[in-house]
Amino acid sequence: MGAAWIPITVVAALSQTVRNALQRSLKGRLSTNGAAFTRFVVVAAAPMGLLVGAASSLGSAGWFTAFTLQIAAYVRTLGLIELPATLLISLYAFRERPSRAEIGGLALLGLSIAMVLLGGR
Repeated sequence: MGAAWIPITVVAALSQTVRNALQRSLKGRLSTNGAAFTRFVVVAAAPMGLLVGAASSLGSAGWFTAFTLQIAAYVRTLGLIELPATLLISLYAFRERPSRAEIGGLALLGLSIAMVLLGGR
């Protein structure tokens, strides 16, 4: 726990570098005030970035826990549920029609999941 400051410092330095590079590139296109405005954009995005980072960390912990408790093929197969879920979200939330290739890929995915789940019998 004593060395926890090292990754925090590296992330802070990286964030500062990105902000400085963004300001420098915008200074030529915008006024000095416009380039300085980027610091507020970075600060405004920080809470969402922290939320995404925390969710990602919890997700990774869940994956590692699942891989230690169950056969890896089953855990990975369960992880493939994100593909049909993404297709359903695009269908119902965005009213996008899936292409034939997407439907075919989904069918192959279903077949491969069935093969994994029934393969042990």
